[in-house]
Amino acid sequence: DAAVFFLLTDSLKDCVNVLCKQVHDMDLAIGVCRVYEGDNGPVLGELLTAQMLPETIKENDRWKASFIYWKLRKQEVAIKALLTAPIDLENNSSIVDKEVCVNRSFLVEDPALLYLYNHLRNRNLKYFIGSLNVEAKIECTLILRVTDILCRMGCNYLAVSLVKNWKFIERNSIPIQKLLKSPTKDRAYSAIGAMASEPI
Repeated sequence: DAAVFFLLTDSLKDCVNVLCKQVHDMDLAIGVCRVYEGDNGPVLGELLTAQMLPETIKENDRWKASFIYWKLRKQEVAIKALLTAPIDLENNSSIVDKEVCVNRSFLVEDPALLYLYNHLRNRNLKYFIGSLNVEAKIECTLILRVTDILCRMGCNYLAVSLVKNWKFIERNSIPIQKLLKSPTKDRAYSAIGAMASEPI
């Protein structure tokens, strides 16, 4: 009732605070924000950074971290979050003490994270640029872990396919800024133009 009352008085922020702190329903709070002020409003942004992000860092949940940065329109960070611990992104180490972070291996070593990462970097230019900030060593380590998981699951063919078809990007050989400004970018790197037109 209190949440509804705050909406009637045009106080979305107070309504969201009630839903988060009293009702403990983050999903409903996000839904109310998106319905009331649109998909990327200021209250939603504050909710994600002040309420959801600290808990996500503590839980070491890469899925939620990627979602948060995606909603904040930080695609370069969102794709990096799929392969990097949330506490190592931006200045998150100043938000939460590393000692309180939980090691949830089923969220860290989820094969779907790697497949989503590969899909996104091949579909959208901002994600592609963000993927250039991920070290090849990190990619390689995660590929080996995922391969081991797939083999233990009995998915040997998927493991072989992953190792055989994975393409490491030569980061130093791609002049992204020049390609974005060049009128001949489609001839220089055929995928750049297509990725630039992909939806976020």
